This record gives sequence, C-alpha cells and structure tokens, in this order.
Amino acid sequence: MSLCCAKHHLKVVVWLSLLFLLPFKVSGSATFLFDLSDDLNQPSAVSILPDGRAVVLDGLNGRIVLFANDGSPQNAFGKTKVKPLKLPMDLAIANQQIIVADSGNHRLVLFDLNGDHLSSLPLPSDKRPAEPTGLVVLGSDVYWSDRGNHRICRTRIKTGETLQCWGKYGEDEDSFRFPFMITADADEYLHVVDVLNGRIQLFNNRGRAFGAISRFGTLPGTLLRPNGIVMDDQGQLFVSDNHQGHISLFRHRRFVGRLADEVGQSIRFDQPVGLARWQDRLYVVEMGKNRVRVFRLNQLGEDASAQITEQQITEPSRKNCVTCHLSWAPGYIPDQVEHPLIPPVADERMCLSCHHGAVIDSRAALKRGHQHPDLHHLDAGQPLKSAAERKESFAGVMPLIDGNTPYCGSCHTPHAKNEEDTGIHPGHENAWMRQSNKDGDLCILCHEAHQNSEAVGDALPQKANHPLGIRLQQPPEEGAKGYAKERVLHKGLPTTLEQHGGRIAENSEMMCESCHRLHGAEGEPLLLLKRSELCAECHPRQETADKEAARHKGIHPVHEKLEQPITIDGRKVTSVECGSCHYPHGALADTPLLNVSKTEQLCQACHEKQHANGREEAREKGIHPMNVKLEKPVRINNQEISEIGCESCHSVHEGRPDTPSLVMEIKAGELCVVCHPRQHAEDKEDARKKGVHPVNMTLDEAVQIGERQIKQVDCLTCHSVHGGKPHTPSLVMKYQAGELCEKCHEAQVKVRDTDHDLRITAPKSQNLLEEQPAHAGLCGSCHSLHRGKDGGSPLYIGATPPADSKEPSSKRDRICLSCHQEKSVAEKVIVDHYDHPFRDLVLRSDPKVLPLLDEKESNAAFGRIGCITCHDPHQWSPAEAEKKGLSPVQTENKKGTVLNSFLRRVGPKGTFCVDCHGLETAVRWKYFHNKRGRPQQADYIR
Repeated sequence: MSLCCAKHHLKVVVWLSLLFLLPFKVSGSATFLFDLSDDLNQPSAVSILPDGRAVVLDGLNGRIVLFANDGSPQNAFGKTKVKPLKLPMDLAIANQQIIVADSGNHRLVLFDLNGDHLSSLPLPSDKRPAEPTGLVVLGSDVYWSDRGNHRICRTRIKTGETLQCWGKYGEDEDSFRFPFMITADADEYLHVVDVLNGRIQLFNNRGRAFGAISRFGTLPGTLLRPNGIVMDDQGQLFVSDNHQGHISLFRHRRFVGRLADEVGQSIRFDQPVGLARWQDRLYVVEMGKNRVRVFRLNQLGEDASAQITEQQITEPSRKNCVTCHLSWAPGYIPDQVEHPLIPPVADERMCLSCHHGAVIDSRAALKRGHQHPDLHHLDAGQPLKSAAERKESFAGVMPLIDGNTPYCGSCHTPHAKNEEDTGIHPGHENAWMRQSNKDGDLCILCHEAHQNSEAVGDALPQKANHPLGIRLQQPPEEGAKGYAKERVLHKGLPTTLEQHGGRIAENSEMMCESCHRLHGAEGEPLLLLKRSELCAECHPRQETADKEAARHKGIHPVHEKLEQPITIDGRKVTSVECGSCHYPHGALADTPLLNVSKTEQLCQACHEKQHANGREEAREKGIHPMNVKLEKPVRINNQEISEIGCESCHSVHEGRPDTPSLVMEIKAGELCVVCHPRQHAEDKEDARKKGVHPVNMTLDEAVQIGERQIKQVDCLTCHSVHGGKPHTPSLVMKYQAGELCEKCHEAQVKVRDTDHDLRITAPKSQNLLEEQPAHAGLCGSCHSLHRGKDGGSPLYIGATPPADSKEPSSKRDRICLSCHQEKSVAEKVIVDHYDHPFRDLVLRSDPKVLPLLDEKESNAAFGRIGCITCHDPHQWSPAEAEKKGLSPVQTENKKGTVLNSFLRRVGPKGTFCVDCHGLETAVRWKYFHNKRGRPQQADYIR
C-alpha cells in the first residue's frame, strides 16, 4: 500500500471511530394513516391540492390519479390531444393547473383540475433531447431538471419559452450527476436533488449556486440515492433515499435524524421516490410497492446527538466506485434486506436505484412483466437448481451464483471493455453487457441448444428450433434461401414487435431478441407479446379470429376454447393456440417444430373422433379410414401419398380458401377423385358404364338431407368424411333401412318390409360383395353405389345371374332370374317362363305405366318386354304406387297373386297388351308365367 493510500485509510478509520462513538437517535416520529392505491404501477410523484386532495403520478400507466382526503380514488386522467404520457416522472400544481414532466416525450404537459388537457410545452435539447424529471413552480415560471443533459432550466408557463438553463455533468459546484426532484423554500431558493453525487444543491431563482446539503455515503447524515424532496413551513427538509429506503431530515442544512415510527424505529420504505407535505401529513411514494403511504407527523425536534459535523463527513467522499460498490466503503455493515448470496453491487435494489427513472428509466422493463430467471426472482423457498437439473449449459464467461444461477451481474457489468455499443435498443445502446449482444451472441452463451443457424428459408429446422439467421428483407429472387417466406417480413420486423422491444441483428437477420425480451416481457417464456399474439405478427396467414375466418382462409382455427381440456405432451390445453402444437425450441428434428414424428398423432389429441386405425375402426366411427396403405401411391397437391393420414387431405396452414384447410377443392369431388377414381363419374352415362351412382348432376327438385338443401349431387351429398353416422361408410345418415336412399328415391324404399327386403326373407344370403343384408342394408343387398358389377344394370350386386336361362332373356331379366332360380335366394318362387316375342313387332308403351327395354336395356317407350315391364321390384302391390310413405309392414309372408306380386298394375286394361291380344289379354296377363297359358306350338318370331 502506498503512503498516500495509507494516509487516506487512516483518515477513514479515525472518522468512523468518531462517528460510531456518537449515539444516534432518530428525530421525530410519524403515525401511519392509510395508503393511496388504485392499481398504481410504479408511481413516482405526488402533490397536494389546497383542499387536501392528493394528485398521484401513475408513471407506468401514464396517468394521473386524484384521491380524496380519506384516500379513496376519485378520478383518473392523462390523455392528451396528440399522444399519451410516456414514463412521466414528476408533477407540480400551480394556478389550478397540473404540470407533468413527461420525460419519455421530452415535454411538459398541462392539465386542468378536471383532467382536461390544456397544452404541451416542447423543451429545448442540448447534447441530447431534454428529459424532464423534476418540477417546481415559482410565480409564472416552472423550473425543471433535465436528466439527459445534467442541467436545470426555467420555462415560462404561459408561452412555453425556456428562459434559462444552467449546469453540466460533474461533481463540482453547479454541476450534476443526474439532477432529479426539486423544491423551493419561502425565499424561492431551489433545493435540487443531485442523485449520484449524493447531495442537495442550493440555487437562487436565477441559477446562482449557494452550496450543498449532505454528501454521498451510506451512514446516517449522508445520502446514497436521494430522490424525493419536500420542505415544510418551518424550513425542515425531508429527503428520500431510494436505495436505503430511509427518509432523512435536515434543518438549517444539518442532518437531524431519520423519519421513525411511534416507538422510535426508523421507517424503511421499498424504493421511496416523491414526497409531499400538507398540514401535519407526509405523503411518501413507495414505488416498490406501487402505492403512496400517508403519515401524520408528530412533533419534530432537533436531536443534538444526531448531528454530524462537517469535519466528520469529509471522508469518505464521493468516490465513483463506492457509488455502486457499497461493500468497499470503510466500515460497511451488511444490510438485513440484502440477499445473502448476491454481492451488494449486484443486488436488485442497487440496479433499481438508478433504473427507476432517476438516472435511466427502465420502468417499462424492470419490475414489470416477466423477467429473465435469476436469483432475484426465485419464488420464496424455491431452491437453487444444480447445473445437472438445468437444460441449459452455463459454461462460459458468465459469473453465476454457486456456479448454477444467474443474477444481474451475470450479463451486465459497467467494466466491459467493448469499444462499441453492446445493447440492441436505440437510445440505450450501452447496456453494459459482458460482451456485445448486437446479434444475440450473449444469449447463445447459455442457450446454445436453442440456436438454429443451419435453418434457412422455408426449410424444416435441422435442430428442432425456430430458425435464426433468416433475413427480413426483400429476397433477391423468388424463393431465395435464407430470406423470410412471409411477404410481411420483407420490410423488417413487424412494427408491433419493435414497439414491444423486439429487434433484429445489424444485418437484418432474426435473432433471439426478435421474439424474446429479457426484462418486462408480456408473455412466457420472455415473449414480446402473449404467446397467442406473438406468432401472428410474423405469420398473419395462419392467424384467424374465429372458425368462420379460418375456413375462409382455409387454415386451422386458433384462439378456440375447447369444450373439455386435453393433454398434449404432458401439457394441459384449454384453447387452441400456436403453442398447442408447435415448439419453438426443443421440437423433434425434421418436423415443422412439432413434438411428434407423425402429424396425425398430434391431430388425434383434439380430433379423436376423426381418427381411426384401419377400415374396420373407421366404419365403427362412421368416418374416413386412416393409417391405410394404398395399393398404389397417388399424387395429391404435388405430394406423393402412399398411406392415408391427416396431411393427405389437410394442410393446417396452407389449405385452399373456403375449405376446412384442404389441399384441394372438395365441392365437386376434386379431392375425393384422386384416391377414388372408380367411384367418380362425369355424368349419368359415365356412371352407368362404371356401375356407380351418378355425381355431378343437378336434381329436378331439391331434397332435404339433414340440415342441408341438396340440389347438386356430389360426394358430400351422402358422405361426411369426419362426421358420419357410426357403423356406416362415413354417411351423413343411417342407411341400413334405406334412410339415406329414401331422400332421393322415396318410391323405391317402399320395398322395405316386403318379400324383397332380404333382411327379413333371406338374412343369411350374400350379395356379390359377400355382404349379408344386415351389413349391406335394405338397398345394399342388391345395389352398390360405388362397386356395381354389371355396367348395364342399375348398380346391381345381388345374387349371381344364371349362366344359361331356359328361355331367351335380357341382362335386365337375368337380374331377376338370379334370385328366382334353384339354390338361390327366391328358389321357392322359380320363374321358368318369361319370354315374349319382340322381333318384327312394334311395341309401344308409356314408360311411366309399363316401360319397355330398348337396345341398351334402358326404360323406353319402344322396345321389348322384360320383367321390369310388368313388375316394380320395389313395391309389393300396385295399389300402393299412388300412396305416400312405405308399404304396410308384413306380419307374415303372403302368397302373391295377379293383383300384387310386385306388379305395376292390377290388370291389363288400357295397356298396349290389348292392342295385340284383344279379348285374350286378361287371360294372357293372368297366366303369363304359367306353361298352360302359353300355346304349345307357338311360332315365336325372334
């Protein structure tokens, strides 16, 4: 140790010895009355109206709150004609006006007592824009401290003209290191708080210096972080110390004690800032608790034993290092409120004592919103996690508590040797970072696993993290790698994210701080906005207000509350948000930030009803099969599909507009036909050739199916891919009793409960698809809408037609004969004789009465006679043809006669049969299938 330092050290020891020999007592006491609190958020100043109402500056909320004498809130205001208040620091009352130091907007703002905005006074800049932080009104002028330029200025209230400014940065007389709040005595001498110099400077109303009160220090009588100041009518000065939490009292420039309670204990506040006096009351703005405390002052008397002479406070002087390094001060005694593991220089109180607005305003970041996890923000009783318990590795240049937990000093230090600015925010570039964080490099020191520099453009992330390094610029060419895909990002980071503190790297690349904010984040984990809002800023295509808007865009809905919570990857999900499916960090590789390897696993969590393993389970649920391998791959939207999954048809974020996020249109069956070409037909003719039900056709009259009016027949007329009835092939209605078919084919469903209802008469029979009637249903026993075997038949799949018939027959006839033959379904009613001459005959009939078969075996006016001419296989009795509804239920199997037996008419009267057979028509009609009714040697012309 040098001789100079040794002498200095000896001086300090002697001074401390003398000081601690003095008995110290507080001077005067105060009785707590009540608090002023109306959801205040880091208030900074309070002033009192002549009638005793308190006016509180609610800093972070940018408003002024008026309280009654009893502490109840009366009114709140602060809206201006141009822009809202931004981080205001002080207010003053004069001539029925409230003047606000609007620091963030570099102006003074005037309101009347009703809260109406009167005017705004712009303030002159010096080296940097003015930052008014303290106010006092004398006559027609307002004096204000300029935090940014270390000066005091005088402005004429009425005109807004700034008349005078004085001061500069330094420790000399009339120099400041961040001037703050101001008060004036009866002789109009200004008392200005000089924050980092730890003193109160005195000036007359023209700026001439008249000395100082107190010095920088940690012991009683000195000031560490003076903030608020107020003087009573007797000239007694009250000064709040933001760091130490005390209020010191001075009289005649001498320290007389600290504010104490009724039992003599010094009252300690959490970040006291502004002070105000009214009658016997003292108002203390306690920023750390978001309230204003109101006390009644008892008789204050000077305590001679508390006086400290000028000689005693000569040392230690205002040394810059001790400004923060309190533990370096001689005789330092640890404070009971200090964290046992954190050095005082990095204690949260130390950081906040400057960053609450007195030196730099970080109120919008610190003690608001979500903060980077550190030792300061551990919940009570929460143990420190070991390095092994943490996911991140903290190896590197970061100092940590116990080698595990970060604190303020882990990232910040005033001793950084960076020649350039280290922060990312304009106006606050020198963030005292341990290394430059312009490109987010500091974050990567701990969170290396979260970087993903290899991911570029729209490629899938290689390391299961949201891509970093994407350039938010116009790409040099369409689809260029390394550039943002969303057009909204070609102009840089969205404005909303910038307003909330988001930044991009100097080369316009995305970095951690493009989404995260370490201090004052809106959402977890440290997000600039709430998680549900953040993604939408960069991905507006995927954002929707509701289900209707989602369908219009063709994407999956978000912000939808679930009827019942579900669990996804161990997380309880109550509403669908981006984060319900996507993991910006820690997702599985080669996925679009998902935590599952197959997308349908994720879809299944919410859409269990729409999920099925195989065809059998799908039919049970009445939905389209899932997880079914195709016999032959197909291409859907330029993607080869070999196995059916959710993504085969759906694109969650890139679906076609006005569809349920489908990759192709479905209205006319465009999507269905890719996998089901056999079931698709262009028109009736094409459908007949394929043996399928016609689609793409318009009905003569609309029909009601469920809640839908159907005029155009397509795939979705009958099928609901995900909402079909259970135990159906994803049909919109049940089909077993013909319920669905009945909607369009009401007359044909009259076959129900007749002999042709094989569910009753032949329950063990099988159609050509090897389906029994109970499974195939009423209509499906004979018809298949998509798998008809015979192109010339109406979707027939009944019993196998006979290979050889006893008499000449048409294909349509052989449909009937397939059942009415030996060893078949209707073997009890075998038809042996059915032929009728047709060559060289001109047969003409009304197709609606007795249809004939043309060359294509379709119902026609001219042609040949077939089974279908006289019989309607769908109704038992001709008398029922004109009746609405179904045939009566048969309680027993009735024997058919010439009056029923699925006949179209009761008799031949009025038919074309009479034209040839005349008087014999009735006999021929009655015995048409009877051998005795036919001439033995008839010369049939064929």
